[in-house]
Amino acid sequence: PAEHDNMKIFGADGVEALLQPGGPGKPYYQLAMNAEGGLFDIMYKLGPKKQLAWDGDGIRAAGRREADAWTIEVEIPFAALGTPAPKDGDEWRANFCRCERPSRELTAWSPTGGGFHVLKRFGILRFAHNAAAAKKGAGGMCELRGTVVDAQGVPLAAVPVRSLTGRARTDIFGEFVLRALP
Repeated sequence: PAEHDNMKIFGADGVEALLQPGGPGKPYYQLAMNAEGGLFDIMYKLGPKKQLAWDGDGIRAAGRREADAWTIEVEIPFAALGTPAPKDGDEWRANFCRCERPSRELTAWSPTGGGFHVLKRFGILRFAHNAAAAKKGAGGMCELRGTVVDAQGVPLAAVPVRSLTGRARTDIFGEFVLRALP
Protein backbone atom coordinates (compact mmCIF):
# COMPACT_ATOMS: atom_id res chain seq x y z
CA PRO A 1 0.00 0.00 0.00
CA ALA A 2 1.05 3.60 -0.65
CA GLU A 3 -0.44 4.81 2.61
CA HIS A 4 1.21 6.41 5.63
CA ASP A 5 1.69 4.34 8.81
CA ASN A 6 -0.25 1.34 7.52
CA MET A 7 1.07 -1.87 9.15
CA LYS A 8 0.32 -3.76 5.91
CA ILE A 9 3.56 -2.29 4.55
CA PHE A 10 5.39 -5.05 6.44
CA GLY A 11 3.53 -7.73 4.46
CA ALA A 12 5.08 -6.75 1.11
CA ASP A 13 8.56 -6.24 -0.35
CA GLY A 14 10.14 -3.25 1.34
CA VAL A 15 13.20 -1.54 2.72
CA GLU A 16 13.86 0.03 6.08
CA ALA A 17 16.19 2.76 7.26
CA LEU A 18 17.00 2.68 10.96
CA LEU A 19 18.74 5.91 11.97
CA GLN A 20 20.22 6.88 15.34
CA PRO A 21 21.51 10.45 14.96
CA GLY A 22 22.64 10.86 18.57
CA GLY A 23 24.56 7.61 18.80
CA PRO A 24 24.31 4.89 21.46
CA GLY A 25 21.71 5.47 24.17
CA LYS A 26 19.78 8.04 22.13
CA PRO A 27 16.42 7.62 20.34
CA TYR A 28 16.40 6.01 16.92
CA TYR A 29 13.99 6.16 14.01
CA GLN A 30 12.54 3.43 11.81
CA LEU A 31 11.40 4.29 8.28
CA ALA A 32 9.81 1.39 6.38
CA MET A 33 9.11 2.02 2.68
CA ASN A 34 7.83 0.12 -0.34
CA ALA A 35 7.79 0.48 -4.13
CA GLU A 36 4.30 2.00 -4.06
CA GLY A 37 5.63 4.95 -2.04
CA GLY A 38 4.18 3.76 1.27
CA LEU A 39 5.92 4.99 4.42
CA PHE A 40 5.71 3.78 8.02
CA ASP A 41 7.66 5.93 10.48
CA ILE A 42 8.16 5.49 14.21
CA MET A 43 10.61 6.58 16.92
CA TYR A 44 12.09 4.34 19.63
CA LYS A 45 13.49 5.49 22.96
CA LEU A 46 15.24 3.43 25.57
CA GLY A 47 13.28 2.93 28.80
CA PRO A 48 9.80 1.83 29.85
CA LYS A 49 7.88 3.40 26.92
CA LYS A 50 10.07 2.37 24.04
CA GLN A 51 7.89 2.79 20.93
CA LEU A 52 6.49 6.27 20.37
CA ALA A 53 4.10 7.52 17.73
CA TRP A 54 5.99 9.99 15.57
CA ASP A 55 5.48 11.50 12.15
CA GLY A 56 8.60 12.55 10.30
CA ASP A 57 7.35 15.83 8.87
CA GLY A 58 8.72 16.36 5.38
CA ILE A 59 9.89 12.77 4.78
CA ARG A 60 8.89 11.71 1.27
CA ALA A 61 9.14 8.32 -0.42
CA ALA A 62 8.55 7.40 -4.06
CA GLY A 63 8.96 4.06 -5.78
CA ARG A 64 8.91 2.45 -9.19
CA ARG A 65 8.36 -1.15 -10.29
CA GLU A 66 10.06 -2.72 -13.30
CA ALA A 67 9.66 -6.18 -14.82
CA ASP A 68 12.26 -7.80 -12.58
CA ALA A 69 13.13 -5.15 -10.00
CA TRP A 70 11.88 -2.14 -8.10
CA THR A 71 13.49 1.00 -6.76
CA ILE A 72 12.68 3.46 -4.02
CA GLU A 73 13.95 6.95 -3.34
CA VAL A 74 13.44 8.72 -0.03
CA GLU A 75 14.05 12.28 1.12
CA ILE A 76 14.72 12.66 4.86
CA PRO A 77 15.13 16.24 6.10
CA PHE A 78 17.43 16.41 9.12
CA ALA A 79 14.80 18.51 10.92
CA ALA A 80 12.36 15.58 10.65
CA LEU A 81 14.75 13.62 12.88
CA GLY A 82 15.04 16.51 15.34
CA THR A 83 18.70 17.08 14.56
CA PRO A 84 20.70 19.81 12.86
CA ALA A 85 22.55 19.03 9.64
CA PRO A 86 25.66 16.98 10.49
CA LYS A 87 29.12 18.52 10.31
CA ASP A 88 32.15 16.99 8.61
CA GLY A 89 33.17 13.92 10.59
CA ASP A 90 29.89 13.56 12.54
CA GLU A 91 28.82 9.95 12.96
CA TRP A 92 25.42 8.32 13.29
CA ARG A 93 24.54 4.72 13.99
CA ALA A 94 22.37 3.28 11.22
CA ASN A 95 21.19 0.23 9.35
CA PHE A 96 19.54 -0.21 5.97
CA CYS A 97 17.50 -3.36 5.55
CA ARG A 98 15.37 -5.20 3.01
CA CYS A 99 12.60 -7.77 3.36
CA GLU A 100 11.63 -9.73 0.26
CA ARG A 101 8.18 -11.34 0.18
CA PRO A 102 6.84 -13.95 0.00
CA SER A 103 10.14 -15.78 0.75
CA ARG A 104 10.84 -13.50 3.76
CA GLU A 105 14.45 -13.12 2.69
CA LEU A 106 16.03 -10.53 4.99
CA THR A 107 19.15 -8.55 4.13
CA ALA A 108 20.93 -5.76 5.99
CA TRP A 109 23.75 -3.33 5.24
CA SER A 110 25.17 -4.14 8.67
CA PRO A 111 24.18 -7.75 9.48
CA THR A 112 22.70 -8.02 12.96
CA GLY A 113 22.58 -11.78 13.46
CA GLY A 114 18.90 -11.36 14.42
CA GLY A 115 16.13 -8.83 13.85
CA PHE A 116 16.75 -5.44 12.29
CA HIS A 117 16.60 -3.61 15.65
CA VAL A 118 19.88 -4.90 17.15
CA LEU A 119 21.35 -1.46 17.91
CA LYS A 120 24.82 -2.64 18.91
CA ARG A 121 25.20 -4.13 15.39
CA PHE A 122 24.22 -0.97 13.52
CA GLY A 123 26.84 0.39 11.13
CA ILE A 124 28.42 3.84 11.27
CA LEU A 125 27.52 6.69 8.89
CA ARG A 126 30.32 9.26 8.73
CA PHE A 127 29.31 12.55 7.12
CA ALA A 128 31.44 14.58 4.71
CA HIS A 129 30.22 17.73 2.96
CA ASN A 130 32.69 17.94 0.10
CA ALA A 131 35.01 15.80 -2.01
CA ALA A 132 38.10 16.75 0.03
CA ALA A 133 36.46 15.63 3.27
CA ALA A 134 35.24 12.42 1.63
CA LYS A 135 38.74 11.67 0.32
CA LYS A 136 40.19 12.01 3.83
CA GLY A 137 37.73 9.44 5.20
CA ALA A 138 37.44 7.05 2.27
CA GLY A 139 40.65 7.21 0.28
CA GLY A 140 38.96 9.17 -2.51
CA MET A 141 36.26 6.60 -3.22
CA CYS A 142 33.03 5.77 -1.42
CA GLU A 143 32.21 2.09 -1.07
CA LEU A 144 29.30 0.15 0.30
CA ARG A 145 30.08 -3.32 1.66
CA GLY A 146 27.50 -5.73 2.91
CA THR A 147 26.48 -9.32 3.43
CA VAL A 148 23.25 -10.88 2.17
CA VAL A 149 21.83 -13.61 4.40
CA ASP A 150 18.55 -15.50 4.53
CA ALA A 151 16.10 -15.45 7.46
CA GLN A 152 18.24 -18.05 9.28
CA GLY A 153 21.43 -16.02 8.86
CA VAL A 154 22.91 -18.24 6.14
CA PRO A 155 24.94 -16.25 3.57
CA LEU A 156 23.47 -16.19 0.05
CA ALA A 157 25.77 -16.47 -2.97
CA ALA A 158 25.23 -14.96 -6.44
CA VAL A 159 22.54 -12.47 -5.33
CA PRO A 160 22.45 -9.36 -7.56
CA VAL A 161 22.93 -6.06 -5.70
CA ARG A 162 22.29 -2.77 -7.51
CA SER A 163 22.74 0.91 -6.81
CA LEU A 164 22.04 3.87 -9.06
CA THR A 165 25.67 3.81 -10.23
CA GLY A 166 26.73 0.18 -10.18
CA ARG A 167 26.01 -3.51 -9.85
CA ALA A 168 27.58 -6.39 -7.97
CA ARG A 169 26.84 -9.99 -7.02
CA THR A 170 27.41 -11.62 -3.68
CA ASP A 171 30.37 -14.00 -3.44
CA ILE A 172 30.28 -17.48 -1.88
CA PHE A 173 30.24 -15.85 1.57
CA GLY A 174 27.24 -13.65 0.70
CA GLU A 175 29.44 -10.53 0.67
CA PHE A 176 29.37 -7.72 -1.90
CA VAL A 177 31.11 -4.40 -2.58
CA LEU A 178 29.70 -1.49 -4.56
CA ARG A 179 32.53 0.88 -5.48
CA ALA A 180 32.75 4.48 -6.71
CA LEU A 181 29.46 5.54 -5.16
CA PRO A 182 28.67 9.27 -5.32
